[in-house]
Amino acid sequence: MNLWGYVKSGLVGLGLVVMGGLLTPGAWSQSLPRMRTGVMYPQIRQDLINRGWILLPNSYLLESPALKPLERYLLNQQGYTELYGCENAGVDLCAFQFQNRRGEILEISTVHLSVTPDGTVLSWTRRKPQK
Repeated sequence: MNLWGYVKSGLVGLGLVVMGGLLTPGAWSQSLPRMRTGVMYPQIRQDLINRGWILLPNSYLLESPALKPLERYLLNQQGYTELYGCENAGVDLCAFQFQNRRGEILEISTVHLSVTPDGTVLSWTRRKPQK
């Protein structure tokens, strides 16, 4: 094989490696998993991560010295850096945010009871990026 043959086969091989990386499950599809109320948040979170959604950390909350006990638990023990905050309205309601490659924001609201500290999905909204 001459030099050009080696170059062509190398480029083809490189192209296959790149395409293989781009065609892995979840590389391009960023659809939402089946969202239902009552589903445990950790399950939905993992499904979103598997589909390529990015966690949106809340730097203000991460640096806050005055965390509520549930916020402290979710951030420090569960590692949910995408937590945007919790409020007590008879039950604890929390919000989490994700972003896809197009810049769309997905906010998930959860309800946390003493028997389900990881929370169950209460509602969600998907917003287009602001221009």
